[in-house]
Amino acid sequence: TDLLYAIEVGYGLEVAETMAHSAILRRESRGAHQRLDDNCTERDDVNFLKHSLAFYNGDKAPRIEYSDVKITKSQPKARLYGAAAEEAAAAEAAAEAKKAEEQA
Repeated sequence: TDLLYAIEVGYGLEVAETMAHSAILRRESRGAHQRLDDNCTERDDVNFLKHSLAFYNGDKAPRIEYSDVKITKSQPKARLYGAAAEEAAAAEAAAEAKKAEEQA
C-alpha cells in the first residue's frame, strides 16, 4: 500500500502541475479561478469559454490546448457573490417591479 500511495501522489502532482499551467495561460477570471493581475479580472467567453486539454510532455511543461464548448441547454452567465450579487438581485427585483407596474 505504501507503493500504491507513492504512485498516487506522483499522479496527483502531475494533475496539480497541469492545473497550474492551464490557470496561468487563462487570461481571465471565471468562477473559482480568479486572477488579480491587469486585464484578467473579467470573464472572457470569446477566448476562454473552452475545454482545457492537457497533454503530457515528458520533463517539459504540459502542452495546453483548447476545444470549443457546445452549449446545449443553459447559456453561461456570470456567477456573482457578495455585494455584486446583492446589487444584481436588487436591480432584478426593481426591473420586475417596474414590469409589473407597467402591466397593471
